[in-house]
Parts: sequence; C-alpha cells; structure tokens
Amino acid sequence: MGKVLKFRGDNIVTVLCDLLEMAKTGELKSVMFAGKCDDNNIVSGWSNATPGHRQELIGHMQVDVMVAVMERNYILERDEE
Repeated sequence: MGKVLKFRGDNIVTVLCDLLEMAKTGELKSVMFAGKCDDNNIVSGWSNATPGHRQELIGHMQVDVMVAVMERNYILERDEE
C-alpha cells in the first residue's frame, strides 16, 4: 500500500500542471477526476484504471471528504464548549 499524496489548492491550473508533470515522468499511472464548470455542469472521467482500481480511488476521495467533515465538526463543537 502506497502513501496518499494530497493535491489541494486554490489554483486549479497549478494542481493540474503538477499532476500532468507526474504523468509525463511516468510517476502517475492512472487518474480519476471530477470538476464543476462555471455553468454548474459536472465533468468527470478516468484514464488507465480498471473498475476495481476506480473504486479504490473513489474510496480515497470519500475518506478525504469524511475526514474534513469530522475535523470541521469537531472544531466547531470544541469552540462551543
């Protein structure tokens, strides 16, 4: 099991360029993505990932969101005490 490297930031172009560089060097072997467009449409897709691998990637994204929600709720509850 490898490490989870988190790419976050306010600059979408920077994050995508970093991922593109990883793909160019062969470090990134597969990818899934989802994005929200300015007209509220959603763009999503994947490349070079089996259904099982896509499920693994989705699981990592879900955990990341759950951790953020738990951290936020925990901080809010502590502030209310």
